[in-house]
Amino acid sequence: MLTAMLHGALDSVAKTAVVAVFPRESMEDCMKNSAFVIVLVLFIATMAYAEEMDFRGVKWGMSKSEVMSTEHGSVFKEDSGRVGYLTEILDEETLLVYYFTDDKLTRARYTLLKVFTNKSNKYYESFQPLVSSLTEKYGKPNKHDKLWKNSLYKGRPSEIGMAIATGGYSEYVQWETKSTRIIAYISGNNFEIESGVEYDSKELSKLEGQQKKNKEMKKL
Repeated sequence: MLTAMLHGALDSVAKTAVVAVFPRESMEDCMKNSAFVIVLVLFIATMAYAEEMDFRGVKWGMSKSEVMSTEHGSVFKEDSGRVGYLTEILDEETLLVYYFTDDKLTRARYTLLKVFTNKSNKYYESFQPLVSSLTEKYGKPNKHDKLWKNSLYKGRPSEIGMAIATGGYSEYVQWETKSTRIIAYISGNNFEIESGVEYDSKELSKLEGQQKKNKEMKKL
């Protein structure tokens, strides 16, 4: 019975899709082409699946084993609350880490791994394509913070890299979707610079904070 229902649903979807794409007078001819109908239905199903995912083919709340089943690379590091992989985004080598609270995926982060020989502007320049690509995908940021902790390098664009490396400047760009908060960042301290992008579940991020609070309360 279930099989019959599924076949009926697929047939209904196919007919609806064909009517929407082709003129009425060509519908009969198109329906004769079963291969075309199958491909079209699979395309619609794939698009629907993609829209359901929150990040990189996974959904917030997935268990660690479920998330790991979606990744095909070798695990770089793993413990009870996280699992990391070496991967690439925008032709840049990155460390991808998934974070879990009570075995539920709550956030994920890409960290750019490229290291430059000095604290030049190259770190900041490599950060710009990431911001541009995220803006292209998610639209205009709803928040863009440029934070100066001191004015030593302020107003000296040629030394923005040194400003970041010494902790004097950091930048955070934020976008939001229905389920996710996305923050691209670049910051530094003690002549170490880090940049990347973090994805947080709007609904489940509070679990991580509560877990940290519970750990601290146990110390009292």
